[in-house]
Amino acid sequence: MVWSGTTPTRIRLINRFQSIKIGIYFQKQCLYFAVFPKALLLFTLYTTSLSSLTHSHKFDHYLYADDTQVYISLSTADTDLSLKQLGDCISDISGWMTNNKLRFNANKTDFIIIVTSRQRCKLTPFFPRNILSHSITPSNTVRNLGVTFDRDFNFRKHVSLTCRSCFYHICDLRRIRRYISLSVAKTIATAFITSRLDYCNSLLYNIPSKDILKLQCVQNYLVRVVKRSPRFSVRLLTPCSISHHFSNSVLLTIKLFLLEILHIYFPNFL
Repeated sequence: MVWSGTTPTRIRLINRFQSIKIGIYFQKQCLYFAVFPKALLLFTLYTTSLSSLTHSHKFDHYLYADDTQVYISLSTADTDLSLKQLGDCISDISGWMTNNKLRFNANKTDFIIIVTSRQRCKLTPFFPRNILSHSITPSNTVRNLGVTFDRDFNFRKHVSLTCRSCFYHICDLRRIRRYISLSVAKTIATAFITSRLDYCNSLLYNIPSKDILKLQCVQNYLVRVVKRSPRFSVRLLTPCSISHHFSNSVLLTIKLFLLEILHIYFPNFL
């Protein structure tokens, strides 16, 4: 691995091989080349020991730059013990951050339990929980890399927030639509609305049709604004428009992902 400073704020990694290991499965090594912001890469290297600390508590975890996620499986029989171990892990993480000149932000730390409603009732007596001098209760929703997860794992809150954000930008686009060309309108629609609809949309596979309909309404409204069509335009009922149904976009994302696994990128564990 060679570090080469391309600019004062970026680092280039060359002649580096990477592989992925899950359990006993290894992906064969492949040559890797990338250019990273220097601050992000140095921060990642700086927090490498945090992974060993979390692993010592035998918890599954993921590190995304300054975002640390810890996962634990609960059962009614050992819930109290598991939550105590989780509290000890968080206390150690907080201590590690203090020793390494970092700050544990309790206000931005979320805790969620994803179970059925019947199982949730059994876990209610164990909360609130005192961790780091804070009274902790499970959140109804948490935001994970731009996707909102809810305690029922139905992504209904994520759909609602996505629709609200998209409608906000569509209304802005509608105000200026008469002053811009069709090509510019398409570019704005792709950058601010379609990108939000397509982001992680494979997670929405097989969600209730009423939630898909909400996203479809957003897409239909966007088409009307971009094309400056009336609300009940017949032109929207063309085969081209029907092919852009949101559920088709979800299936297309999954198919492209499978195609990449089978023919382009084929880790052993997949």
